[in-house]
Amino acid sequence: MKIVKVSSFFLVVLALNACNLNFVYRPTTVKPHLFEKKGDFELGANLSMGNYAELHGAYAINDKFGIGGGFYTTSNIDTLYTFGDTNSYRTRNSKNEFEIHGVFFRSEEKNHVMEIQAGAAFATNRLTYKILSAPKFPDVNAPLARNYSIYNRYFITPSYGKSTRNVDWAISSRIEYVDFKSYNDDLNFQPTIFVRYGFSNVKFMTQLGINTCPVYKSGTNYNLLLLGFGINFTFNSHTKPKPKTTAPATSTFGYKMPMGYRMPLGY
Repeated sequence: MKIVKVSSFFLVVLALNACNLNFVYRPTTVKPHLFEKKGDFELGANLSMGNYAELHGAYAINDKFGIGGGFYTTSNIDTLYTFGDTNSYRTRNSKNEFEIHGVFFRSEEKNHVMEIQAGAAFATNRLTYKILSAPKFPDVNAPLARNYSIYNRYFITPSYGKSTRNVDWAISSRIEYVDFKSYNDDLNFQPTIFVRYGFSNVKFMTQLGINTCPVYKSGTNYNLLLLGFGINFTFNSHTKPKPKTTAPATSTFGYKMPMGYRMPLGY
């Protein structure tokens, strides 16, 4: 019950943060997979502090390496413009990110996992214009839509955690180089605590971290708090049904027969 209350608080903070849409760089959630062997995979949908709606997935191609990717999107309506005497249009900014990464993982004792992710993401902005009134002059139209790159980011994320049937946790520290297209570049360091809890295949995700910027040259705004909430569909050795155990054979009088024992004829 306490975890549910904490998660509800996180959702309220996310909703309040939705009004702040002036950030160039938007941090996505940190996503340790906690794979243990070949064939493990996961799918997830999150909402991050950067106002991103996220879809992501990953798959373990063997007992040491996996691959993953994600799509992140957010949009907001901007300024209302007028042109001519009666014509008007409104702009809409849609920011999209595509991510791909590889992951090295190693199982430790007592279900603990060590992993390192490394990858890149590419963020673009699409600016569109919507006519709000019938044009007074047929030859007057809103400007054409524009697509342009905002930044590329390159990251490495070491994590250490534990995977169980109902609860997973990890401590991660994402190191991220942000290659801005219109500003100087930055280097971010993002320590994060990550928890998944729920059922064997379906778990709710909550995470909390901070964003520090040891190399800050862009002059842009940053969210200092990293907050995420979502749902994960996990498929690994802990989510498989437990094998049924059979009781040893007993005689009529309740005596347990040893393995390989044969009852003599005429008994």
